[in-house]
Amino acid sequence: MSHSKLTPVLVLMIALIAGTAIAGGDFTVYGKLHLSTDLMNNSEDSQIRLSSNTSRFGLKGASEMNEDWTMFWKFENAINMAQKTGYTGIANRNTYIGVKHEYGSILFGIHDTPFKTVGRKSTFFFDSLGDHRTVTMGMDKRLEDIVMFTTKNYEGMQFSFMYQFDQNAIGALEAANTISASGMYKKDGIFVGAAIETYTVGNYGMAGDWDNDATTADTWGVGSVDSTYTLDYVPEAPLAFRAGLGYNADAFAVRGFFQSLSNKGGVKDLSALTMGGEFKYLVNDDYSGKAAFYMADPNTDMDDDEYNLLAFGLDRHFGKSQYLYLQYAMVMNGDAAGAPLGGGWHGNSIAPSAVGEAPFGISAGIVKVW
Repeated sequence: MSHSKLTPVLVLMIALIAGTAIAGGDFTVYGKLHLSTDLMNNSEDSQIRLSSNTSRFGLKGASEMNEDWTMFWKFENAINMAQKTGYTGIANRNTYIGVKHEYGSILFGIHDTPFKTVGRKSTFFFDSLGDHRTVTMGMDKRLEDIVMFTTKNYEGMQFSFMYQFDQNAIGALEAANTISASGMYKKDGIFVGAAIETYTVGNYGMAGDWDNDATTADTWGVGSVDSTYTLDYVPEAPLAFRAGLGYNADAFAVRGFFQSLSNKGGVKDLSALTMGGEFKYLVNDDYSGKAAFYMADPNTDMDDDEYNLLAFGLDRHFGKSQYLYLQYAMVMNGDAAGAPLGGGWHGNSIAPSAVGEAPFGISAGIVKVW
């Protein structure tokens, strides 16, 4: 193979590995390969597809700066194992550099929000058809241009705070910032987590000055953010809250999840709710079964726009680093709802054939982690 045919990702990997080895640093190469074959049905027609399910690889490492401080870093990239197109560029997942002390750590770069992390710890259907991100309304984000501080683990308790630097052009009337924070307790099989997240109105394309007086305020047109909101409106900074809890026993595990959105999408007084739970039964070291049910209401002032997610799964493990699975998932839409099943994390998404219909899918997957 000529050098011209090497991908930028491969070149960067070789450079990082070689450079780290020469420097004598400590690093790890890791990844996850996750493919599934999916029968997707929109309630009228079916199609069999192949999905890459957020397969990825990465490099991470750490080195002592002195007796009190350690520098750490990570480079992670998503890969598409099913199609030649899809993810572009490099460093398109959590990629950062930071320092840590006995009291905590601070990092800069690209990272999942603390809000998202609470949700990831509240599910058994990671990056698959039954993933509950189908009902979290886009609130599981990975942000760039961030600084994040995380405390040390105090007897199972840990706090994180993230700030995203202004994403608008210099001199813009409204800054586009994000703040996300969480607190989580995990010890002795018990998990409890809570998080808040807010976005300034600059994230929603504000072009001029405004106040709460609709006669002088800039307003956005009908449906410019949420098609179910039928009036012009004054933008308002959204606020999101979520909580997760869980318990692991020898033979079973449970998870619970709740999320509320105020001023959803920057629309003043538009609110949304999601709630549900999951159950996992450990048959033995090789087999486990799991189920999930969630209810979502994207506009609490509108009737019949609610939808539910139902999922079942069976996992067959071959050690800790590889397994096969079979899943079934369905979105049950209300009379005025048209929510799809799946999303970018899974690689396949199917919309209902019409409003009120129920798309479903059957997914057979294979996973290798290293």
